[in-house]
Amino acid sequence: MARIAVGDDPRPAPPPRPAGVATGAFALWRDRLLPLALIAAAVTVPMLVLVEAVRHWLGGVEGFWRAVVLGSVGLAVFAFGEALCAGLAEQVLAEERRPAGATARSLPGLLARMPLLRLAVLALIVGFAVGLASAAAVVGGLVVFAWIALSCTVGSVERRTVPDAIRTSARLVRGRFWPVLPLTTAGLVLGALVEALGAYLYEHDVPLGWLLAAEGTAEAVAISLTSAMLMVLYQQLRRDRSDSDRAPGDV
Repeated sequence: MARIAVGDDPRPAPPPRPAGVATGAFALWRDRLLPLALIAAAVTVPMLVLVEAVRHWLGGVEGFWRAVVLGSVGLAVFAFGEALCAGLAEQVLAEERRPAGATARSLPGLLARMPLLRLAVLALIVGFAVGLASAAAVVGGLVVFAWIALSCTVGSVERRTVPDAIRTSARLVRGRFWPVLPLTTAGLVLGALVEALGAYLYEHDVPLGWLLAAEGTAEAVAISLTSAMLMVLYQQLRRDRSDSDRAPGDV
């Protein structure tokens, strides 16, 4: 019988513990709150103008399709902001690890390195896939999001193509679905609360400047916290997978 070397373990890696991921995410968010929040605010405030424009455009549309379109657009904005925030946060942390004296890149410089078009496409796919699944059944939206929630993070961090990022998200979640589900659901709840706040302020005719300030602050907190959570989850799931699933440049 073949002997197992010391340190080898034939058993699969244990699934991520939601409480452990949440604790690590909160620590990352707390310790890096300022850069994460600034990144999220810089990303989300311009996009909130787009959301409010869509809300105004749909002013005469009521009922089911209004909810689907607004929910999908809101989630797409949230996913895009989360992806940018996660990718930029990773680069900010990498900048902090660079040798002393090395030239630091500015936030616009870091942003220029991001695959913005690819992330926008991924965010739209995630937003409308989850929105349509939720229209059929709320549970369906939660399930779909659990499988593809890491698509934008993968596209941002690993620079994968759109189809490959979606496939990689599903591969990372496979066999870990139930521990992942409460974490991704928490992210959706945060996004839904921000969307509900925006809808409430809009319906009560709050001036646009105050609306954007309130919703932008809430969105920055929610996106920065969600991006920290998905980044910690992504790193843990990625460590658990074999090298065969890594991008060519991964180490």
